Amino acid sequence: MVPQSDGEALREVIYKRYTILECIGDSRKTIPEIVTDSQKSRTTIDRSIKSLESHQLIRELEGRQYELTNKGKLVRDEVKDYNAFIDSLAGTTDLICSLNDVEQIPRDVFRDAEYRIADPKAPETCLQYISDILKSATHFQATSTVAHTYLIDIICSTISKNNTKTEITAEKDIIESLAQIRKDNLKRIASDDSVDFFSVDKPIPYTGWVIDTPSREVGVLILHSGGGIKGVVMNDSQQTIDWLRKFCDRYQSDGTLITESSIQDL
Repeated sequence: MVPQSDGEALREVIYKRYTILECIGDSRKTIPEIVTDSQKSRTTIDRSIKSLESHQLIRELEGRQYELTNKGKLVRDEVKDYNAFIDSLAGTTDLICSLNDVEQIPRDVFRDAEYRIADPKAPETCLQYISDILKSATHFQATSTVAHTYLIDIICSTISKNNTKTEITAEKDIIESLAQIRKDNLKRIASDDSVDFFSVDKPIPYTGWVIDTPSREVGVLILHSGGGIKGVVMNDSQQTIDWLRKFCDRYQSDGTLITESSIQDL
């Protein structure tokens, strides 16, 4: 039997025989059934069974049926998650590569996420789905790294009307830039009792949103390139929500609350 510590040999057999683990799944199957379901030759299946048994990934039962061991189930699930993660990234290379310090973002944010690539001719249209979710939001928390007016427009047109509890944290120079083009709107937001607007002196690496509605929570990363919208990563997993909340809280705690008078002075 191959020693349990021989990780290289285990990885090799998983690479070669994973489809058989997936074929057996949570059932019990005979070799003829595995041959039929996997559409592989009897010789290939015999070799696979021998290799998988030697690594204690499957075991033989009465009637020459085979099932996965606990070790086999763990291996199958891990490879399945890995494949799903790679599949989710396959069509989003440009989008992911536009992120700063992507290694600081938990991989769960990208696993099973929904990606929306911006149309260069109308980049903000990729936010329409999120805007629709915000119409029923009860709480909205966000950071802002780019002086785009879409956030101001969303707050004024949707969030303020619904008295949604809102917390926005933006870099100081972003707020100054927005004040040059939308000062009246910023003053209106700052005077709204349901909105807290914070300014921070240090750079914020990501534009992150957390949206609470009566039926769901959604975490959003808005990706930028050259000041424009590159695309959106959306995920409603609890891991994503928790990470984005902590991220927003961290910068918000270092921020200074913006008032109507402070915007007037910009």
